Amino acid sequence: NGDEYETYYKKINSSGTVQETKQVTDYSSEIGGFPTVSVSANRVHVSYNSGNVSSPDANAGDAKTRDKYNTTWQTPQLLLTEYSMRERVHAGSSKLFEFYYKMESGLSGPRSDLYVKERSLGSTSWSSPTLLQQYASVYDIVSATNTYDGKTHIVYEAQSSVAYRNYNGSS
Repeated sequence: NGDEYETYYKKINSSGTVQETKQVTDYSSEIGGFPTVSVSANRVHVSYNSGNVSSPDANAGDAKTRDKYNTTWQTPQLLLTEYSMRERVHAGSSKLFEFYYKMESGLSGPRSDLYVKERSLGSTSWSSPTLLQQYASVYDIVSATNTYDGKTHIVYEAQSSVAYRNYNGSS
């Protein structure tokens, strides 16, 4: 939409009929693009970035999340102000994770570092950020999944390799 991106949600039933359409970025006068979505019990979690550049490596807006709880859309949550380039939300067994690439200054110029924050699924309080990888490529999306034992597993590109971590519910 020109220089202003918007994020939309559509709920489609198994026969392909659209049941609901919602502009997620309709709160106040915000904008937002590069969305990701994850689901947990009774919730849909959407993350987006309020930057207005068409390429994630040049984008630097606020990172936000917004939940749909049962049938009601909650107030957006500000996750990071400025310099967030791209995000990915993932609902674990007991926690919501937000992975994001943050623009950092360095001696050789700006770079993007990969961080993660977490919160309980129904909460609005996020943890402090944990650095996962310096000099991460904003084009590499974190992959995450949950296993039957309640662990959340993540894979992401590390310097010249692939990194793996898991979250067991407490660490």
